[in-house]
Amino acid sequence: MGFSQTHSKAKGSQPLATTSSNVSYRLDANGNLTHDGLRTFDYDEANKLAKIKVLKDGEEASIRYLHNALGQRVFKGEPQAESYQPNEAEPGQDFISHARYSSDFPFW
Repeated sequence: MGFSQTHSKAKGSQPLATTSSNVSYRLDANGNLTHDGLRTFDYDEANKLAKIKVLKDGEEASIRYLHNALGQRVFKGEPQAESYQPNEAEPGQDFISHARYSSDFPFW
């Protein structure tokens, strides 16, 4: 599913540039938009929009939404960078992980 989008820039009557791009989107089994080519949409168990994930400054950021008992959206958060906890079972390539798993230093 998707569509083609064309954007043209002009100065006066002179065309400067034209850009075309294909935009694809995905829907889930309930008919909710889950991806629009730029953002990813997550829904809660009540089928209400819970989170939008976007790429901001090269990092994944999310905007969270809260709903009241009547299902009305009552809060929209600010974009916040997604944080992922490291998997302690698998040492990473960074210095601290390397030092932690390859030395007998007693304060780790």
